[in-house]
Amino acid sequence: MIKWGILGTGNMAATFTNALRNSNGCEVIAVGSRRQAGADNFAKDFGIPKAYGSYEALLQAPEVDIVYIASTNNLHLENALMALDCGKHVLVEKPFTLNEKQAWDLVNKADEKGLFCMEAMWMRFVPVMQKVKEMVDRKEIGQLKMITANFGAQFPFKENCRQFDPALGGGALLDLLVYPISLTHMLLDIPDKVISLSSMSSTGVDEQTAAILHYEEKGVLANLQASFSTNLSNDVYLYGDKGSIHIHAPIYRPHELSIQHFTAPASTSRQAPTKQGIKTKLKNSSMLRGLLLKARNVKNAMSSNKIVIPFEGSGYEHQIAAVVKAIQGGQTETTIMPLAASIEIMKIMDTIREQQNITFPQES
Repeated sequence: MIKWGILGTGNMAATFTNALRNSNGCEVIAVGSRRQAGADNFAKDFGIPKAYGSYEALLQAPEVDIVYIASTNNLHLENALMALDCGKHVLVEKPFTLNEKQAWDLVNKADEKGLFCMEAMWMRFVPVMQKVKEMVDRKEIGQLKMITANFGAQFPFKENCRQFDPALGGGALLDLLVYPISLTHMLLDIPDKVISLSSMSSTGVDEQTAAILHYEEKGVLANLQASFSTNLSNDVYLYGDKGSIHIHAPIYRPHELSIQHFTAPASTSRQAPTKQGIKTKLKNSSMLRGLLLKARNVKNAMSSNKIVIPFEGSGYEHQIAAVVKAIQGGQTETTIMPLAASIEIMKIMDTIREQQNITFPQES
């Protein structure tokens, strides 16, 4: 059994703990909070044997094998480094860190200690996303040409709430756009160019951000959007030269996709029409019937197929299973969400932040 400790007692910690309780090879044995009362209440709610009133006490508990880091974005690096120094494997909630430099610090520490470390990008592990990766790799829709993906939800504006507080690493980029960016990276790796625009909140974090990732050598453009101020469709379209894939909402936990293949209509050997001939046909009502028939033929030339692949439990279970398998196998990372990917994704977000002048206090 892999014995888990939960660092943090917020909503994400609660959802993840529920998933751990439904996962094989896992036992949640401890929780740590900055307040003893918070840890006690969480432990009572989830039947956890031990509750610690500080993060440090949790990380020093000898019975804990791995710690799920569910603190605010600004504390991911600090808490994960402390856990690694205490000999604990770590699963760090997304975003991995605040910037690329911090990501390297964390990866280097995990390598030094020989411990497992991963960003908790659970989206990559659900079966539909693994199916999409397989389909794109084998060019089931031909050569990938364009991606459109978005993630948006309305959050009531409050200066001191996590989403809008720069001191806590807030903003739509780190919280939401990280999903479309991670998906695009999973399919295409590192872009050649990044272009972005943001709408800023009064607190100095991005309320909305849109980015275009250009893969020049591969001939692909990815149009990605995230928003705290409006509900977006939260889905993904992948367009190839022979078809398209629609990953149905929600982007972070899909269970359904539609694939459409394009087939060219049968060619006919007819003489090209003259200008006079076109004018004559336009005067004839049968021309309209001909146009409608052609439109119907184009529609019939496309075949569509829907694929449903349910996820287990809440969807987190697939990520948990990969972590357990890696640790039990003596591995320090997974192939689905390798550490190099987290560093490269953070570098993409650093580029966007630099373009939009998005900064966080005491960032290193």
